[in-house]
Amino acid sequence: MRKHSLRRWILPLVLILCLLTAAVPSFADWEQRVYDYAGLFTEEEISDMENRLDKLRAEYPFDFVVLTIDDAEGKDTLTYADDFYDREDLGFGYGESYAGILYLIDMDNRVPAISTCGDMIPFMDDERVDIILNNVYDSLVEGNYAESAMIFMDLTEGFITGGIPMDQYYYDPETGQEYTYDEGTGDFYPVDMEVPKSLSLGELALGIIVGLLALLIMQLIIRRKYNLKGSTYSYNSAVNSFMNITDRQDQYIHTTETRHRIQSGNHGGGPRIGGGGGTSIRMGSSGRMHGGGAGRRF
Repeated sequence: MRKHSLRRWILPLVLILCLLTAAVPSFADWEQRVYDYAGLFTEEEISDMENRLDKLRAEYPFDFVVLTIDDAEGKDTLTYADDFYDREDLGFGYGESYAGILYLIDMDNRVPAISTCGDMIPFMDDERVDIILNNVYDSLVEGNYAESAMIFMDLTEGFITGGIPMDQYYYDPETGQEYTYDEGTGDFYPVDMEVPKSLSLGELALGIIVGLLALLIMQLIIRRKYNLKGSTYSYNSAVNSFMNITDRQDQYIHTTETRHRIQSGNHGGGPRIGGGGGTSIRMGSSGRMHGGGAGRRF
């Protein structure tokens, strides 16, 4: 009877242990990505959004954050979005460039905003940001805040899978300064500034080895061509050379130099705003560059 009773309890205990073991990693790996400080979402909506954001983060090398506030602390909406994303205590961002995107519903200023960072910036040019902000507008006006967040997620994923827009360029809308983006470091450099390049120790060693091998091969080819291997032949330069110096005068008259400024791209000197691959960027208070933009008041 005792053996039969033990067998009856063993299987349920094993199943319970397996379920507990499987559940522990999911709780340990979970990281909050919905911050509803304005109290706009229900618990069920927050759960649905967290699950959606977790799937996006697992599938793409970017971070995704949804934020609502009712107090912007005196900041404009876009500045608040950038500063919140850059908070070190929250640890947002994927990889060395802190790649990711944040959607903010600012109930203080009644404005939505999108902040991008790192390798996410090239995917979200001004035109794509405007498309998202225009599509969430009706939901915000009607008070369907969770719906607007889901629209943001769906459109963002579609733009990521669509790839980086063609003819991409980056500019500061306040100064008109254009930048180039270094995908290796995630840094931006003014177009008239040479991007610093550095070699690793391995690349430097490989370059030296290749150069020495090339020098050795050239020497062997030259020696074989002229049959100088083991030879004691020497060239008598005193007997076989001569120099003839003639008198010549060059008269300098004048030189005319004309310079034309070549604009990058097919645009004027001012900043370019809108679609077509252009992305406005700005420096956050943390020193990181951000893209994105703010929408209309709702």
